[in-house]
Amino acid sequence: MDSALFLALASIHVGAVMTPGANFLRVTQNALTYSRRSGLLTVVGVATGSSLYVTAGIIGFTAVISQSPLIYNSIRVVGALYFTYMGWGLLRRQPRLTGMTVPDESAPAFNPNGAYRSGFMTAIANPASALYFLSIFTSFIPLSSTLADKTFAGLLLLTITFTWYSTVAMLFSYSRVRAFYRRAEVSMNRFFGVIWLLLAVKLLAG
Repeated sequence: MDSALFLALASIHVGAVMTPGANFLRVTQNALTYSRRSGLLTVVGVATGSSLYVTAGIIGFTAVISQSPLIYNSIRVVGALYFTYMGWGLLRRQPRLTGMTVPDESAPAFNPNGAYRSGFMTAIANPASALYFLSIFTSFIPLSSTLADKTFAGLLLLTITFTWYSTVAMLFSYSRVRAFYRRAEVSMNRFFGVIWLLLAVKLLAG
């Protein structure tokens, strides 16, 4: 493949991942609520989920998803239910005790497996991701491309995804940012909850 195509592919994907969406919301929320480690484990989960769609794009399986209403709608409904569950949970969450210190990685509420799993589930819950990677591979990767070129393109996409969301996790786990979140925890949880519900509605309407 021409290096110009790889550059164009990278530019498009940078713009895509920097656009706030479910993955951004999930990473931000875990980094703010728990810790930097929680945010980074969420990023690993997001990258793992994204790698499934990237692999599907490389082997052409995303075309099957896009052409099968049953598969596509099943993923869409499950994703909307998951987003609704996340949003409703935040709207009902009780505030922690005033003056309580910011929890660290050893706090009982912190669950490494849960952080990873939440990132993974968020990444695969949106079938639009499958269609996005399908469009990426059909638009930028010629049919004549070798498996090595396709693999390199996939790794490029995942590297950009991991780098960006790791940066987000680092930023929102900064002590002063988390301190601000703790002061406005109730309002922030309601805000995040509404955004999750809007994402669920958008997914069902899509």
